[in-house]
Amino acid sequence: MDRYASTANLNARRLAWPACSNVRDLGGLTTGTGAVTRFGRFIRANSLARLTESGWQQLRAYGVHTIVDLRAPRETRADGYDIPFGDSPLVHAAISMLPMDQGTEHLFEIASTRGEEYTLFVETYQPAIATIVRTLALAPEGGVLFHCQGGKDRTGILAALLLSLAGVPKGTIVADYALSQHLLRPDWERRVAAALASGAPVPEEPLSEPATMEKLLAHWRERYGGPQGYLESIGVGRKVQEMLHSRLLD
Repeated sequence: MDRYASTANLNARRLAWPACSNVRDLGGLTTGTGAVTRFGRFIRANSLARLTESGWQQLRAYGVHTIVDLRAPRETRADGYDIPFGDSPLVHAAISMLPMDQGTEHLFEIASTRGEEYTLFVETYQPAIATIVRTLALAPEGGVLFHCQGGKDRTGILAALLLSLAGVPKGTIVADYALSQHLLRPDWERRVAAALASGAPVPEEPLSEPATMEKLLAHWRERYGGPQGYLESIGVGRKVQEMLHSRLLD
């Protein structure tokens, strides 16, 4: 944890919002040219369904103007949320990375590792990913928060694309991805304790192992020359990529 936290500058980037444990800014990361990604532009998170009133106030105070929910309809039905009224309006876009109301279980039937599942995911759901990336680029001025359920898989893939466009090195992208497992662990441990006390099934630990992101980055590099080439191949052109690059760095 210490190595990943140091590499990914966690202390400066983590946002401790009540009942939302896996939140961090994509700012504060050094690129290959020595530039530093800007704070307040893009924030990654897990589900906001249990965010407290105080948490929503902190989210607004941080400058978030747009929320992009990456979850499937079945997830939002089971674990949805209403945005409390506040001093400023929030734009909310629900754009599922899973166009059909399904999970990714079918990918496990083909993939033998989580990394292989990710590579199948980015090939299978290209239109949805392209739509989401364009939505981020065209979002109104202000902070853009994107989230899925746990804030590690779909959110992690999207964060890797954004950081790659900014020129953040592979090692830092991997370190940022790996942090989710550690940030989610306290909640998981509480759920395990509750399950053991009640005799319920013990939940699996939410993992975000470095090898998973390394596999995805290698896939993009070997097949497309990198994440930029992948985005071009799915219809996200240079103009949109440059908009995201500028938003993260200018």
